Parts: sequence; structure tokens; C-alpha cells
Amino acid sequence: MIGSEFKVIEATTSNMLVDLGFPVLIKSILLFNSSSTEDAIITISANDPIGFTMYEETVGQRGTKVLSDVIAVNPAQQLIIQATTSCNIIVSYIEDKGINLA
Repeated sequence: MIGSEFKVIEATTSNMLVDLGFPVLIKSILLFNSSSTEDAIITISANDPIGFTMYEETVGQRGTKVLSDVIAVNPAQQLIIQATTSCNIIVSYIEDKGINLA
């Protein structure tokens, strides 16, 4: 069975490196652009792009966007979240414990 406790990373940043150190399944990423003067272009990538789809999203002024694709991140990867302006970013994930056949 896949899963463990639900966890959240929250940061206010324009450039964030998330190093979880264990395999996870990211359930959602909430993006909030706090700027009232400019749109934010947010890029989500990994330092090891093999098996990882890069995401690029535009979030309007004072806007929010939710990415709800399930994203698998292996332990060797670091999730890189970059934005053109300071944003609040919430990443919710569960640890990937693999499949329990017992």
C-alpha cells in the first residue's frame, strides 16, 4: 500500500530548492502570487530531469493556482521551484513506501 502521513512544505520565496531525501508522491502544489502589480511565472523542475515532467504556470496578480497532478520524486532528485516574483508555495505530499504485499 502506498502512503504514510500527509506532509506539507510551505515557503515564501522566488527560488526554492526542496530536498526531501526520500521518495515521495506529491499530491498537490498550491501557488499564490502575492504581488498586486505583476503576474508570476512559476517553473517546477528537478535537478535530475529523468522521469520528471517540468511544469510552467502563470499566476495572475494576487491569484492562486493548484497543480493537482500526482508527481513522483525519487530520493536523488531535488525539486526546484522558481518564480519571477515572491510567491507562497505549499507542497503537500506523502512518502512513497512502495507496495506492501503482505
